[in-house]
Amino acid sequence: MIRYFRVMISAILLMGAMVVNAQQLLVKFPSTVLKEKISGKLYVFMSKTDNEPLNSINFPLPVATTVTDISNVSPDSALLLDLGAQSSYPVPFKKLERGRYFVQAIFDRSHEFGIERTLADRVGNVYSPPVQLLFDDNTDTTYSLICDKLVREKEFRETTHTRRIRFRSDVLSRFHGKDIFINGALVLPDTLLKHPSARLPVYIYIAGFGSSFLRFNGSDEAAGAFTNDPKFIFLFLDGSCSNGHTAYANSDNNGPWGDALVRELIPEIERKYHCNGYRYVHGHSSGGWSALYLQVMYPDFFQQCWASSPDSYDFRDFSGINIYEAGANVFYDKNGNLRPSALIGGEIPIAYVKTRADWERLVPGEQFNSFNAVFSGKDTSGSCQQLWDPRTGAVDPVVADKWRRFDLSYYIETHWKDLAGKIADKVFISVGEQDNFLLQGANRLFQKTIRENKIKIRLGFYSGDHFTVTSNEKLLHDATQYLNDSYSAWERHKAGVNGR
Repeated sequence: MIRYFRVMISAILLMGAMVVNAQQLLVKFPSTVLKEKISGKLYVFMSKTDNEPLNSINFPLPVATTVTDISNVSPDSALLLDLGAQSSYPVPFKKLERGRYFVQAIFDRSHEFGIERTLADRVGNVYSPPVQLLFDDNTDTTYSLICDKLVREKEFRETTHTRRIRFRSDVLSRFHGKDIFINGALVLPDTLLKHPSARLPVYIYIAGFGSSFLRFNGSDEAAGAFTNDPKFIFLFLDGSCSNGHTAYANSDNNGPWGDALVRELIPEIERKYHCNGYRYVHGHSSGGWSALYLQVMYPDFFQQCWASSPDSYDFRDFSGINIYEAGANVFYDKNGNLRPSALIGGEIPIAYVKTRADWERLVPGEQFNSFNAVFSGKDTSGSCQQLWDPRTGAVDPVVADKWRRFDLSYYIETHWKDLAGKIADKVFISVGEQDNFLLQGANRLFQKTIRENKIKIRLGFYSGDHFTVTSNEKLLHDATQYLNDSYSAWERHKAGVNGR
């Protein structure tokens, strides 16, 4: 369970006076946005370079952060935070390098699973606009932030080609005991708009970590790349949730997202738009892992899969770490060196696992938290199990064994006898030779598994890193040909001519 450090706080009236002997931060909650007493967590973010630290991409180095548990704070009251007493990332704020910082605070009132990933996206949260403050050596300084902004649900403006998807899932709602919706965007090609009775296949695209279906908000330009091909209806899914990315997996913590997609959402879209039954699933990064998972776990439902630079799916090399190995540690290698979490040019470290993990102990909805939420089980208290000790990085072998359920390389190898007739020649995996997130290792291990077990899955390495590989012309040619060949074969099979 992610542990949050309590800090010294005291509620005071705005008109009250106080003598201080250490730097403090006064966070105010005006009644213009706060209408009732609140309890939850208060986050403060500071950065010298990001003028909106609340919306920082936090890469490669996270912004300075602290979190405070608060309870029963009334409208028009304030919290006084002792900057010297706090436990924060990377150090207590009092010990940060002196200078000017952009500072923002946000109160997170969400205590349950939701579909908004970041604190800044969670509807109902209260936050302050960014303020630039000078942190000097004067220990008697009190700084002020006013949380007078409310996070509201973002409007989605449909266009000629785009439609908003907001689908209530019965299976997810039962799992969480409240209404859970699947978000996404649908892009309709000109073919369907001009010929409403046309029966078209569905192209399901699952975006990587941090992407949003809102990229299509009010934009036919964003939809343009999908409307040029008249063959397909495009369903864009981003997988966002309060734990990070659902990966559309059936998870002990996030719920049965795979079942919700396959048994509920896609059939409803096909019914509404009278599709022809062909389903192609494609994704990149975390979405690439999702695409592979869905094709493997629902082999009769999808006709073709392209997993582009998928997150590690062979846990003998989980971004460079063999989680099954005795004494495995996600922070340090066998020589005691910090393990990188991101590289440039496939060689130069720009981020480390420990740095990110230390920050994620405070902030929900980030990448490593996301992996734990998808792959881990629940502990005896009902909380998400953690693969590693947050203090030492030591891997828990019991949790590692639990992760094996989602080791897709292991699953394919051990189930190939049953899968061969269902997914042979239906899976295409691609990865950049200089991938930034150390994904080559898992793919090399799986490539060896493919050869040794005569598994008919196509796997290719292409010039480029995690991002530039998506514009590699050879890869785009190979993927397009793979899709066209698959669809043509499916049409022939459906027509009863030389079916596969």
